[in-house]
Amino acid sequence: MDFIFYTPSPASILTILLIIGGIAAIYYKKLTFTLGLILLNAAIFILTLVSWPTTIIELGFRPIFLRPEYFPQLYTMITSMFLHSGFLHLLGNMITLFFIGLALEQRIGWKNYFIVYILGGIGAVLIHSLIYLNDPTHQGIPLVGASGAIFAVMGAIAYSYTNDTIVMPIPLGFIAIVRPIRAIYAVGLFAALETFFAFQDNMDSTAHFAHLGGLITGVLIAVLLIGKNGSRIKSTIRAGKSKTRYYNPYNQPSYDHINYDTLRQFASTPQLNSQLNRIQTETVDQVRDIWLQDYLEKIRCPTCGRPLQHQNRRLSCPQGHINVKY
Repeated sequence: MDFIFYTPSPASILTILLIIGGIAAIYYKKLTFTLGLILLNAAIFILTLVSWPTTIIELGFRPIFLRPEYFPQLYTMITSMFLHSGFLHLLGNMITLFFIGLALEQRIGWKNYFIVYILGGIGAVLIHSLIYLNDPTHQGIPLVGASGAIFAVMGAIAYSYTNDTIVMPIPLGFIAIVRPIRAIYAVGLFAALETFFAFQDNMDSTAHFAHLGGLITGVLIAVLLIGKNGSRIKSTIRAGKSKTRYYNPYNQPSYDHINYDTLRQFASTPQLNSQLNRIQTETVDQVRDIWLQDYLEKIRCPTCGRPLQHQNRRLSCPQGHINVKY
């Protein structure tokens, strides 16, 4: 059997080198991998604008490449994850990656996160391509975009951190709102939408089965690699209790020391008391800070009922009734 290999153009070779060099730079510069991937995808998009559409055609993965004679083209499973068909395609994926990627990376560390991202993206490509392998309409169409890998990240966080609160853009028609939401609810919404569109004969050019494939692959990787609440990865003991460490990708963070006893005296309603309990038990810094900011905006001076001023970890009443550090 003769193998078929499409020789990449100079622009495509440059794109491949940028992908390899970009990932190496993220590692050696010890950047947060999520932010590094966003910058790398943006850089590659700018590069492909110059060589459009050659790079998309040459480095996008096509279902027909699963046939044995196209074995040399399997490398495009990786390159296709870093290509985008347009600015809105890139923007939507990178916004979602920013929120969901950081949330998972902080929980499991950059190494495990990168495994989920790359293997999840490959799984998304494989499932999409197996479905359309013998479909003459789709088998030759290049598949591009980071969304398969992003859905794998979603699947992993939904399985391993089901009840954790994450900050996510939630689609509402043609707009999206960013709000804290439980991981299972956010991912469940995306999964329901993708399942609905996947079985519609609408030819909207979106690879919905790749999204679902990434989601499924992410769950499977989480089962094998992460476990529930990170039970298969590094744990540590903090405050005398054994719990999963939600750490910075390269260095375990020092947790801010918040005096919750000071804040508790201003929890004048059951709702505020419940919110403070949530803040106290939240282990993801960004989520905790969002809830804390909201709490500080709601509390009032017990003497005069006026909103408290908060600056440099200090609460003060405009009338001078309260001046405490938390």
